Amino acid sequence: MNAPKSPSRSDVLITALHEAALRALASAPGGQLKASALKAAIEATVPLDDWARETYASTDHTRWRSILAFSSVGMVKAGYVSKERGVWTLLPEGRALLARGLEPGSYVPDLDRRYRQWKTSQL
Repeated sequence: MNAPKSPSRSDVLITALHEAALRALASAPGGQLKASALKAAIEATVPLDDWARETYASTDHTRWRSILAFSSVGMVKAGYVSKERGVWTLLPEGRALLARGLEPGSYVPDLDRRYRQWKTSQL
């Protein structure tokens, strides 16, 4: 019998970043924050190790910020947040997700599934 696959290091980081973003938005007035304030809140609450803080030589961006930038597209397409003109807004589905909790082993696969559903609907 196969043991359940452990989430990857990236999946654990994505889950922590997204949970911190949802929590920061939930506590913000109107559920909204500018991207810069949101990133500051994430950096203040998520324990980021050397790997997550590593800078990509080709872009000079840190790993966690790059991962957040790419993975947050899934948050938008899943209906958890909206992003407009540099302002993130928590949506009801995101608030419900936060109440349920995010687990690295199930959150990222579900996020990927929701993204694929959105993409299929665009064809």
